[in-house]
Amino acid sequence: MDINQRLGRIRYILADSPSSEGFEQILAAFEGWTQDDGVKVGLEYAQRHFERWPLSLLRPSSALLTQVTQDPGDPPPVWGLVRWAALGTLDAAQLRRWLRSGALSKLRGLRVRVTDPDAMVALSSARSLKSLRALELVGAGVDAEATNRLARTRQLKGLEALSWRGNRLLGVRTGRAHVEHMEVLASNTALRALRYLDVSGCRVGPGGARALAEGALERLESLSISERFYGHQAENARIVDVLWAAENLPVLSRLDFGGRALPEGQGAKVLGRTSSGSLTHLNAQGVGVRDEDLCRAASEGRLGSFRWLNLAEGGQFLGPQRIGDAGLSAFVSAGGLKGLETLFVHGNGAERNYGSYGFGPAGVEALVGSPDASSLRVLDLSDNPIGDAGAHLLAQSEHLSSLECLNIRTTGMSEVGLGALASSPHLPALKCLYVSPWLNERWRRELRERFGALELFKTLSAHLVGHSIPWDEF
Repeated sequence: MDINQRLGRIRYILADSPSSEGFEQILAAFEGWTQDDGVKVGLEYAQRHFERWPLSLLRPSSALLTQVTQDPGDPPPVWGLVRWAALGTLDAAQLRRWLRSGALSKLRGLRVRVTDPDAMVALSSARSLKSLRALELVGAGVDAEATNRLARTRQLKGLEALSWRGNRLLGVRTGRAHVEHMEVLASNTALRALRYLDVSGCRVGPGGARALAEGALERLESLSISERFYGHQAENARIVDVLWAAENLPVLSRLDFGGRALPEGQGAKVLGRTSSGSLTHLNAQGVGVRDEDLCRAASEGRLGSFRWLNLAEGGQFLGPQRIGDAGLSAFVSAGGLKGLETLFVHGNGAERNYGSYGFGPAGVEALVGSPDASSLRVLDLSDNPIGDAGAHLLAQSEHLSSLECLNIRTTGMSEVGLGALASSPHLPALKCLYVSPWLNERWRRELRERFGALELFKTLSAHLVGHSIPWDEF
C-alpha cells in the first residue's frame, strides 16, 4: 500500500465523528508504516485533525499500550498521537523507566496506580510531565507526605484536573496534621490553574474544607469530597457551613457531597445558595435530606438554582433520604425545577431498616404539572410508590417535551401504567426508558414501537457523572 492509499484510509476514518473506536482504527491504519514509507506525513496529517478531538479519546489500544510498556524507550511512531494513557500499577523502578524514556512527554492526561512511596518521589521530580493537564492517581501510595511533595513541585503548574480519589491523602480524619497537608495543596500557587479536584474518599474534614475555602484555587470549578460512611454528621454540617460561605471559590459550579450524612433537621443547608451563587451541579445522595428540609429551604427562599441535582437515597450505610409528596411539592413550588435538566430522586420509597418512605402520585403531579418541568432531560423516579396513577400523570403531562431519559423501575407500575405511557401523545424526545428487567416481550415490543430507538434496560450511570471531573474535556 503506497502513501496515497494510506492517507486515503486515514481521511475516510477521520470523516466520521470523533470516537474512541475511530482513534483505534487510525492506530491500526499506521501498523507497518515506516519512516521510509512516509509515516511522518501521515502522523502530521492525523495530528492536525486530532487537535479538535477531546483528549480523553486519544488513548492507546490495549495492544499498543502493552507493546510500549515492554519497552518505553522505543515506542512505535504512532505512539506520538496518544494524549491520554492509563498505565496501571507501577512501582518506583517501573515509573522511572517510563519517565526517562520520554514516552510520557506529550501526554495531556495520565492515570496511574502507585503503591510505592518512592514512586511519588519519581513523579514529583519528573521534568517530562510539563504537558500534563489532567492527572489521576489511585491506590494507597499517595499518602500525606506524598501530598506535600507533589503539591510543592512546579513541574505540574499547567495541571487543570487532579484526582486523588480513595488515597490516604490526609492521613487521619481528625487532628492538625491532615489540615496542614490540605493547606499545602490549596495554597500552592503553582496549582492556580486547577479547575477540577477530586479528593473523595480522602476524609476531608472541616479543617481541610477551610483550607480549600481560603486557599489559592480561585479557578476551581468542580470539587468532589464524597465519602461512603454514615457517621461524623456534625463535621459534615461544619463543612457545608465553610464551603457554602467561601469567597475564594467564586466559580465553583460542581460539588460532589455524596454520602456525607447531615444531622437531622440540617439537610436544608446543602440545598441553599453558595456565597458566589455559582453552584449548578450538586450530588447530595445519601446526605439525609427529608421532607421538612425541603419545606424549610423553600419557605426561607434558600433554594439554589441547579441544572443537575441528585437527591437519591444512598443505601443503608449512608444517610436516609426521606422525601415525600410534601417535600417534592415544596421544592417545585419554590422554583426548584427552573432550569433543572437532570433530577435523581430514586430510592426514597425503598424498604430500609428505617421504614418505608417516598412520594406517590401527588408528588409526581406536582413535578410534571409544573411548566418548569420543560427543561428536564433526565428524570429518575425509581423505587418510589407512584404506581399506575403516576404513570398516567407522566403520560398526560404536556411539560416533558425535552425529557430524554426516564427511570420508572420498581415503582409499583402494572401493565395499565405501561399502556398509558405507550399510548401517550406526549414525550416526543424520550429515547431511554428504564423499566423492570422482567418485562414481557409484548411490552418490550409495544414500548419500542411507540418510542422508536428505545433502550429499555439502559442504566442511567452515564448521567450520574454530572458532578464529577468532565474527563472528556481533556
